[in-house]
Amino acid sequence: MSLYSQFKTDATIEKEGIFVEYGANSKGLPIRFRVARAGGANSNFKKSFEKHSLPFRHLMRANKLDEDTSMRITRLVFIEAVLLGWENVEDKAGEPLEFSAANANMLFTDLPGLLLDLSGHAADSELFLEELRKADAGN
Repeated sequence: MSLYSQFKTDATIEKEGIFVEYGANSKGLPIRFRVARAGGANSNFKKSFEKHSLPFRHLMRANKLDEDTSMRITRLVFIEAVLLGWENVEDKAGEPLEFSAANANMLFTDLPGLLLDLSGHAADSELFLEELRKADAGN
Protein backbone atom coordinates (compact mmCIF):
# COMPACT_ATOMS: atom_id res chain seq x y z
CA MET A 1 0.00 0.00 0.00
CA SER A 2 1.49 3.33 -1.03
CA LEU A 3 2.00 6.27 1.28
CA TYR A 4 -0.46 8.26 -0.81
CA SER A 5 -3.25 5.75 -0.32
CA GLN A 6 -2.48 5.68 3.40
CA PHE A 7 -2.35 9.43 4.02
CA LYS A 8 -3.82 11.51 1.15
CA THR A 9 -7.04 13.11 2.33
CA ASP A 10 -9.89 14.50 0.26
CA ALA A 11 -9.89 18.29 0.74
CA THR A 12 -13.50 18.58 -0.40
CA ILE A 13 -14.69 16.06 2.18
CA GLU A 14 -12.57 17.74 4.86
CA LYS A 15 -14.63 20.91 4.30
CA GLU A 16 -18.04 19.39 3.44
CA GLY A 17 -17.85 16.87 6.26
CA ILE A 18 -18.72 13.28 7.03
CA PHE A 19 -21.58 11.80 9.03
CA VAL A 20 -20.95 10.23 12.42
CA GLU A 21 -23.83 8.08 13.62
CA TYR A 22 -24.87 7.32 17.22
CA GLY A 23 -27.54 4.66 17.16
CA ALA A 24 -31.22 5.58 17.06
CA ASN A 25 -33.34 8.15 18.85
CA SER A 26 -36.57 7.41 20.74
CA LYS A 27 -38.45 7.13 17.44
CA GLY A 28 -35.97 4.66 15.94
CA LEU A 29 -34.39 7.22 13.60
CA PRO A 30 -30.60 7.33 13.19
CA ILE A 31 -28.88 10.09 15.19
CA ARG A 32 -26.28 11.63 12.86
CA PHE A 33 -23.85 14.52 13.15
CA ARG A 34 -22.13 16.01 10.12
CA VAL A 35 -18.60 17.14 10.95
CA ALA A 36 -15.85 18.75 8.92
CA ARG A 37 -12.25 17.88 9.64
CA ALA A 38 -10.66 19.63 12.60
CA GLY A 39 -7.64 20.75 10.60
CA GLY A 40 -6.48 19.86 7.12
CA ALA A 41 -8.31 21.76 4.38
CA ASN A 42 -10.84 23.17 6.85
CA SER A 43 -9.21 26.59 7.23
CA ASN A 44 -12.16 27.78 9.34
CA PHE A 45 -10.95 25.48 12.11
CA LYS A 46 -7.57 27.20 12.39
CA LYS A 47 -9.14 30.68 12.27
CA SER A 48 -11.71 29.82 14.91
CA PHE A 49 -9.13 28.21 17.18
CA GLU A 50 -6.85 31.24 16.91
CA LYS A 51 -9.73 33.60 17.68
CA HIS A 52 -11.02 31.72 20.73
CA SER A 53 -7.64 30.74 22.17
CA LEU A 54 -5.85 34.08 21.74
CA PRO A 55 -6.69 35.43 25.22
CA PHE A 56 -5.31 32.24 26.77
CA ARG A 57 -2.14 31.71 24.72
CA HIS A 58 0.17 32.57 27.60
CA LEU A 59 -1.55 29.97 29.79
CA MET A 60 -1.49 27.39 27.01
CA ARG A 61 2.24 27.91 26.42
CA ALA A 62 2.88 27.48 30.14
CA ASN A 63 0.63 24.40 30.22
CA LYS A 64 -1.53 26.10 32.87
CA LEU A 65 -4.87 26.37 31.09
CA ASP A 66 -7.60 25.02 33.35
CA GLU A 67 -9.83 22.20 32.12
CA ASP A 68 -13.05 24.24 32.12
CA THR A 69 -11.54 26.92 29.89
CA SER A 70 -10.02 24.32 27.61
CA MET A 71 -13.41 22.60 27.22
CA ARG A 72 -15.11 25.95 26.57
CA ILE A 73 -12.61 26.74 23.79
CA THR A 74 -13.04 23.25 22.34
CA ARG A 75 -16.83 23.60 22.40
CA LEU A 76 -16.84 27.07 20.79
CA VAL A 77 -14.39 26.10 18.04
CA PHE A 78 -16.18 22.84 17.34
CA ILE A 79 -19.58 24.52 17.04
CA GLU A 80 -18.25 27.38 14.93
CA ALA A 81 -15.91 25.55 12.56
CA VAL A 82 -16.48 21.78 12.64
CA LEU A 83 -20.11 20.94 13.34
CA LEU A 84 -22.05 21.33 10.10
CA GLY A 85 -25.40 19.88 11.11
CA TRP A 86 -27.28 17.02 12.69
CA GLU A 87 -30.24 14.77 12.12
CA ASN A 88 -32.74 13.26 14.56
CA VAL A 89 -31.19 14.72 17.71
CA GLU A 90 -33.55 15.01 20.67
CA ASP A 91 -33.48 17.03 23.88
CA LYS A 92 -33.71 15.56 27.39
CA ALA A 93 -37.49 15.20 27.05
CA GLY A 94 -37.22 13.33 23.74
CA GLU A 95 -38.40 16.29 21.67
CA PRO A 96 -36.71 17.10 18.35
CA LEU A 97 -33.79 19.47 18.84
CA GLU A 98 -33.34 21.87 15.94
CA PHE A 99 -29.77 22.36 14.75
CA SER A 100 -28.45 25.73 15.90
CA ALA A 101 -25.34 27.07 17.62
CA ALA A 102 -27.32 27.72 20.82
CA ASN A 103 -28.74 24.19 20.87
CA ALA A 104 -25.33 22.71 20.10
CA ASN A 105 -23.83 24.68 22.97
CA MET A 106 -26.54 23.38 25.32
CA LEU A 107 -26.14 19.79 24.10
CA PHE A 108 -22.36 19.75 24.41
CA THR A 109 -22.45 21.50 27.79
CA ASP A 110 -24.84 18.80 29.02
CA LEU A 111 -22.95 15.99 27.26
CA PRO A 112 -19.22 16.84 27.19
CA GLY A 113 -18.41 13.20 26.40
CA LEU A 114 -20.33 13.53 23.13
CA LEU A 115 -18.33 16.64 22.25
CA LEU A 116 -15.05 14.85 22.96
CA ASP A 117 -16.09 11.81 20.93
CA LEU A 118 -17.19 13.89 17.95
CA SER A 119 -14.01 15.98 18.21
CA GLY A 120 -12.00 12.77 18.03
CA HIS A 121 -13.77 11.74 14.84
CA ALA A 122 -13.25 15.20 13.33
CA ALA A 123 -9.53 15.04 14.12
CA ASP A 124 -9.12 11.52 12.71
CA SER A 125 -7.56 12.10 9.29
CA GLU A 126 -8.25 8.47 8.31
CA LEU A 127 -11.98 9.24 8.10
CA PHE A 128 -11.25 11.80 5.38
CA LEU A 129 -8.90 9.68 3.25
CA GLU A 130 -9.21 10.01 -0.52
CA GLU A 131 -8.97 6.21 -0.90
CA LEU A 132 -12.00 5.69 1.37
CA ARG A 133 -14.04 8.16 -0.67
CA LYS A 134 -13.09 6.38 -3.91
CA ALA A 135 -14.03 3.01 -2.38
CA ASP A 136 -17.37 4.40 -1.14
CA ALA A 137 -18.11 5.83 -4.58
CA GLY A 138 -17.44 2.42 -6.15
CA ASN A 139 -20.03 0.69 -3.95
